[in-house]
Amino acid sequence: MFRRFVRDRRGGTAIEYTMIAALITLGLIGAMTYWGESASGMYDSLAEQGWSAGGEGE
Repeated sequence: MFRRFVRDRRGGTAIEYTMIAALITLGLIGAMTYWGESASGMYDSLAEQGWSAGGEGE
């Protein structure tokens, strides 16, 4: 039974695709976190200068 389990390669492809999907997901989460923090800092800076979404602040 153990030998048959070791020789069976059917699940290998599914595991590889799962690992690739996990790496892509981690990369996307990291990128969104980085860009989200950058955008937040930009909007905070604009708010401190008195700008609003509708144009120059009052």
